[in-house]
Amino acid sequence: MTVPKELDEVMMLATSSNIRWGNNVNGSLQQTTPYTNGWQGNGHTGIGRGRYGGNPVDFVNGQIDDVRFYNIALDYTAVNTLFGSALASSSSLTVQVDEAGPSISPLLYGLMFEDISHSGDGGLYAELIRNRILKDNASAPDYWSLVTSSGAAGTIALDTTNPANTIALTTSLKLQITTVASGQRVGVANAGYWGIPVRPNTTYQASFYAVASADFSGPLTIGIESNDGSTVYASAKVSAISTTWDQYSVTLTTGNVTTSSTNRFVISASHTGTVWFTLVSLFPPTWANRPNGLRPDLMQLLRNTHAKFLRFPGGNYLEGNTLADYFPWKNRLVISRSVPATT
Repeated sequence: MTVPKELDEVMMLATSSNIRWGNNVNGSLQQTTPYTNGWQGNGHTGIGRGRYGGNPVDFVNGQIDDVRFYNIALDYTAVNTLFGSALASSSSLTVQVDEAGPSISPLLYGLMFEDISHSGDGGLYAELIRNRILKDNASAPDYWSLVTSSGAAGTIALDTTNPANTIALTTSLKLQITTVASGQRVGVANAGYWGIPVRPNTTYQASFYAVASADFSGPLTIGIESNDGSTVYASAKVSAISTTWDQYSVTLTTGNVTTSSTNRFVISASHTGTVWFTLVSLFPPTWANRPNGLRPDLMQLLRNTHAKFLRFPGGNYLEGNTLADYFPWKNRLVISRSVPATT
């Protein structure tokens, strides 16, 4: 075994073509990173805190003692060699398996919700449309794309000049259809969260807010189809779109199809003109068939825990990175489809 050497000074210095810092697991080098220029990290070593945005954060609430640095990563054998006798003489653990522990109230078993890694949108919430009010990115309509038949033409873009209202639905997706012949189409597609899941003999509820230019006569076709457009699993039509904002709803029902997820949601037309969309929604069956509801499979798992309380919202998502961008959840307890007129 290589004997670890305790260091009086810690400095990272790369003088060759490879940096080998932080790539050791159990004393074994896992990876090297090419680096052509010399680089020296000679700042202070921080113990008991992190750094975010150039500022110290996440301070340890406690005491830190006897910090040591070594010239190699310590595996179990090295730790035991260096500290084994001290640990054995100063530490002990007694487990009394024949005695009952303290009573714990059943009211203390519960759930905490924190929106991390799509635990809400794209997770427990059954909504299948991603970026449905077009605010994920102020510069581009993320997760939306233009759909055109060969020979047809059109454009899509974010638009804030024609809002459905001035409170929440301030951005829309503008579809301009410039060229389309009989039998062709131009439209918009949403990729969903890693695809739109399709299941056999399943009913989906689709809705959206839309407004059309005076030269657009409709209709619109709404459907769920494979990503290449070769297979349409379910479709319906809206006969006409008003020149003032309104909500439109259709029901989409699949047949005896194979379960798949490499699919998209499409709204298209076969006439020239301009249509704006916002708050586009697609729901599969939900828990207890509740509108705007939650996924039945995940809700059943949560129900099976027999939790006595739910903490919402929780943790870092509520705090935000700074006070200026914390989550004002009390201001979000509204029905999303209650859209007041534009003022």
